[in-house]
Amino acid sequence: MTELADNLLSLLDVIDWYGRDFGMRFISEKSKIMVVNRSDDEKNLVQRLRENEVQQTDEYMYLGKWMTLVK
Repeated sequence: MTELADNLLSLLDVIDWYGRDFGMRFISEKSKIMVVNRSDDEKNLVQRLRENEVQQTDEYMYLGKWMTLVK
């Protein structure tokens, strides 16, 4: 989690670094970003982890419960 969209790329890099260290790889089809309180500029924000684009979503499942972005 981060409060600033600019910090998100740094966090994705950390995830990638630890993943490689433990023999895990990033699967973009299973990973999404949920931006809460986003500005109009951030609605179409594209983040990348290596060559993979990480898409935004308005909902995701966490521990069997759906988390939904209230609009």
